[in-house]
Amino acid sequence: MTVKTFMTSPPLSLRPEDTVGVAAQQLIENRFVNLPVAEKGGRYVGLFGVFDLLALVLPKAALEARADLDLGFLKDDIKAVEERLEESRSLRIGDHLNTTAPVLYPESGTLEAILALHRARNTLAVVRKKDNQLVGMVSYWDALRALMSQR
Repeated sequence: MTVKTFMTSPPLSLRPEDTVGVAAQQLIENRFVNLPVAEKGGRYVGLFGVFDLLALVLPKAALEARADLDLGFLKDDIKAVEERLEESRSLRIGDHLNTTAPVLYPESGTLEAILALHRARNTLAVVRKKDNQLVGMVSYWDALRALMSQR
């Protein structure tokens, strides 16, 4: 079995010029962890997801500082967080992409896909090797459904 047999295709995707507000709406409406981002011609450029969105509402110091940083000194009521999210709504997601997430290929094997999903702990884009065109998306649920249907 290859990734092509259990990927979601064509995937819902975003464009680099889409705003954070548009991306947030798509993530919420579809209950996705992340979405692939592709240029107008379909070339894959990265992922944008819930954790990228959450990072935008955190103070920059919290993302760059030590893991044991105490954020107690910061104003963190819901109004302050909503204000930070509102400030982020018009940002281009192309400037906040995860470009280091691994990708899978339609011809990737099942074990390769499971290992990549396990390591990334995320859904992954599926692209054509020759031109990096976005052709699908694979979630851990897709992989589990494919494996369970083999019985």
